[in-house]
Amino acid sequence: VGQFNPLFTHQAFFVPGVGDEPRKHEELIVGYESPKVEIVLAANTMKPYLEFKHEGQVEVKLLKKEKLSRTNVLKSIEDRVQCDYTSKIADVHDEVEQPFTPLGKMVQEEASTEQEGVSFRVYHFVANETESVTFVKRLQTMAIWLIETGNAIEIPDDKWNVFTLYKVIQKNG
Repeated sequence: VGQFNPLFTHQAFFVPGVGDEPRKHEELIVGYESPKVEIVLAANTMKPYLEFKHEGQVEVKLLKKEKLSRTNVLKSIEDRVQCDYTSKIADVHDEVEQPFTPLGKMVQEEASTEQEGVSFRVYHFVANETESVTFVKRLQTMAIWLIETGNAIEIPDDKWNVFTLYKVIQKNG
């Protein structure tokens, strides 16, 4: 779960032409008191839940005085970090409960040298079919959120070889 406080800036909230000086408020959430963006991803399928919360809106007259306009947070995210978001956390919980098989073919497995019963597996697939495209679109949202200049790749495309790494913990019994 990531919560972005009011001072957090991010490319998802780019608002061109806002403010007295160029680019002054381009990556801020403007017009809300204590804004929070909550993103939860299902660990198996990366199904994303998205919610925007705040403790109140700044009065329009105060925004106009500062030559600002309120950020349409959900639209900004959906336009710039495109994915099949759900607004119901139960959808993500349901997704996690489903049996999971990694996409693609396992190409390597290594046992942990530090923990017994733990191994790491690398899987490979090409991002050219519906299931793999959906997974990659979900996965790459993390790059956009966590890397300052992160971008999405254009898919489907037979040229994108995707490798995923999984930590496997053997359960006793």
